[in-house]
Amino acid sequence: MNMNSNTKPTFEELLNEAEELLVFKTKEEKTGFDKDVLQLEIMHEVQKLMDNEGLSRKELAEKLGKSKSFVSQLFSCDKKLHFGLLTQFQEIFKGKFKFSFIPFSDYNPKMVIDDYKDGLEERCSFAITQKTN
Repeated sequence: MNMNSNTKPTFEELLNEAEELLVFKTKEEKTGFDKDVLQLEIMHEVQKLMDNEGLSRKELAEKLGKSKSFVSQLFSCDKKLHFGLLTQFQEIFKGKFKFSFIPFSDYNPKMVIDDYKDGLEERCSFAITQKTN
């Protein structure tokens, strides 16, 4: 990526740079990263539900009985999800999480990233970044 340019890097350039950084020294590092990715995928689904209902993070926090800061930390993985929170999300959004397990050979992270792309580009204002049925 050309950091000397005055142009904003494309999402693909940022993604490629991030992929180069994802080299893990230990199994524990990889496991920690995988946990955060799973949480981000769940929170992405929560964000889509919030968007559909016009619910702000402050309003979600109130419904959860938590602070806005706590909710923001869930989205950034600084606070970890637990089954109690998932149950609360189901109650708030009047629905059920449906989990499925697929082999890694069938999993295409590019599809997940493509799904995130529009939301990330709208929400991220910094250079190096970080369906409802």
